[in-house]
Amino acid sequence: YQVSGTTINLPTIQGLTPPVAGAIPVTTITETDQYTGTVSWSPADAIFKLGVQYTATVTLRSKSGYSESGVAANYFTVSGASSVTNAANSGIITAIFPVTQVASVTVTEITTQPSGGSVCLGGDFTFEVIAKGDDLTYQWYKGNNKIAGANKPDFVITNASSDDYDTYQVEVSGADKNKIFSEKVRLWVAEPLPALLSFDICPSTATTGHTYPIKLAGYMDVSKYTWSYSGNGVSFKPESGKTNETEATFSALAVGKGTLSVELEHVCGKRTVMQEVEVKYPTGINEISDEDVRIWPNPVVNELRIENGKLRIENVIITDIKGRIVFKSFSVPNSQFSVNCSGWAKGIYLVKINTDDGSKTIKILKK
Repeated sequence: YQVSGTTINLPTIQGLTPPVAGAIPVTTITETDQYTGTVSWSPADAIFKLGVQYTATVTLRSKSGYSESGVAANYFTVSGASSVTNAANSGIITAIFPVTQVASVTVTEITTQPSGGSVCLGGDFTFEVIAKGDDLTYQWYKGNNKIAGANKPDFVITNASSDDYDTYQVEVSGADKNKIFSEKVRLWVAEPLPALLSFDICPSTATTGHTYPIKLAGYMDVSKYTWSYSGNGVSFKPESGKTNETEATFSALAVGKGTLSVELEHVCGKRTVMQEVEVKYPTGINEISDEDVRIWPNPVVNELRIENGKLRIENVIITDIKGRIVFKSFSVPNSQFSVNCSGWAKGIYLVKINTDDGSKTIKILKK
């Protein structure tokens, strides 16, 4: 032992913990800057037994520049010991511990269940479970059969095929000898959408004054349908952005061209079906004369007047040169009426008048 030097001043002995039944006794303490130490046990069991009171004897060896000389009696401490003693000026420590108990074990428990879902043919899918406990082990099952090598918290299916369509679950075991099965979850394997998608029903041309149905086939594994229409002269239902319907209608109100589209959100990705639609005036109808309907003034600045003759006007639709509707009326009196056009932009407009005996389209100039 060192007989001279600075007195040891680290009283807490590290690396010596209370014995637990089934554990292996330590033989050294944690080294410090001032000393090292060895540990002997009484009884000298190779493995701690249950219900036994053990005594540890720690023999310190001071490092150069330090000494046990000057150490007070019972100076040292050991965590968890019932009694710790040492003589004055001594580095030999006696620690008596409580009777040994079985080590506490965390109960095995699944805290987050795995989730099923859909995967595109040839894609990858990951199942994952979160559990708590000690010394956890995992075994994944497909149906009722163990999956060889699937012994982690997560299980990954790569290059999915139709054979992977099944239920999956995992068995979790822990140090408490408890075995827990997760919930069974299903994996669907979806085939990609056909290379060519088209509407079952959708006209490429339409006639003003008519309503047309549109129908798209219902495809498997589509989670969302989003409709839209770009263009003018059409009243469209469902409105742009409405989802999850495979059918729609549009009413042709004025001449023009547009594009009808519906976006499909599928497991294998998004696809869009498009159809160009042109709205035309009807053919083969009677052309009414100026005596039946009069429109003035032309050019017009603020107010346009329309006067019935002997015919009954069913509706009036006014569009700009791009086919955008600026005025429409489906309730027309049997005499003259006026249209406020003071807010319209300058340019050419088309006034279409439908009567019970025909129709007439007149070009007007807004100044």
